Amino acid sequence: MANDFIIGSGGKDTLLGDRGADRLNGGAGKDRLVGGGGNDMLNGGQGKDRLTGGKGKDVFFIESAKRNSRDMIVDFRAAVDRITVSKQGFSSALREGTIAASEFTLGSGAKDSSDRFIYDQSSGNLFFDADGTGGTGQVWVARLANRAAIRSSNIGVAL
Repeated sequence: MANDFIIGSGGKDTLLGDRGADRLNGGAGKDRLVGGGGNDMLNGGQGKDRLTGGKGKDVFFIESAKRNSRDMIVDFRAAVDRITVSKQGFSSALREGTIAASEFTLGSGAKDSSDRFIYDQSSGNLFFDADGTGGTGQVWVARLANRAAIRSSNIGVAL
């Protein structure tokens, strides 16, 4: 039961973990990452990737809030899994750690200027909005295929 660190290339990669605490990084391209049985860290990299954590407490890392680069998270479990975004790839104004409840809202759009992460549970779509209800539009960053009932405590910010 090894803890693997697997990095994909610029193409359409399939990365498979095992029962260990694996770190999978798809790199550029439309990748498929499957964590396996351990507490895994899955980073699709650039492109529209398909991420499956499997068993364990998994972290789904999203590098940037770029249009046309959203990932599909197949099996997010709100009780144990986490979505972590890159401060550099999203906004330098975000503080590191778990986002505040005021930075998260349910629905299809920001409701006030403090909303940064918008989750539409009916579609499973997660959006980022750099300025809430300001002039910058929201960006679709991920889709939770199982439409899990997430909350602010499921989303964190790292460097």
